[in-house]
Amino acid sequence: MRMFESPIVCDATVLSNFAFTDDLNLLDTLPASCVTVEAVNEELRAGISAYPELERAVDAIEVLTDHEPTNAIRSVLDRGEAHALQAAIDQDGTLATDDRQARTHANDRSVPLTGSVGILLRLVEQNELTVADADAILQHWITEYHYHSPIEHIHEAIDSSEEET
Repeated sequence: MRMFESPIVCDATVLSNFAFTDDLNLLDTLPASCVTVEAVNEELRAGISAYPELERAVDAIEVLTDHEPTNAIRSVLDRGEAHALQAAIDQDGTLATDDRQARTHANDRSVPLTGSVGILLRLVEQNELTVADADAILQHWITEYHYHSPIEHIHEAIDSSEEET
């Protein structure tokens, strides 16, 4: 079973995905608390006029006090990802991001990682979602919101993780 260090510090893409399908409540079922940072909250608020669904995310998740990123992090990542990564470092938590560059820098710093798909997989593992339900959510993100998923269907990740064990 995928383990997440608490808290799970979510970036805007992860929160947006779950807000778009009105599934933010699923984040509450994870074994680690989901939080964000003010920089991400500002990104979400800025997008509400184009995507009213984002207001759900602004209202639904705890916002940590600001974690000022180091110059090394700030110089290579967007503001939201930089602040989220720094918060994950400072809180000994997990970074939830789908941003490749943020994931690379988190890996370089040995910060536990997950993303939108990883969270869906964890929800399947803990029987909060069926594979079909998780796949329907993923397909909605891909078709309606142009999410660039590392997989096309949830079963692909489940099949590959079973092969590794």
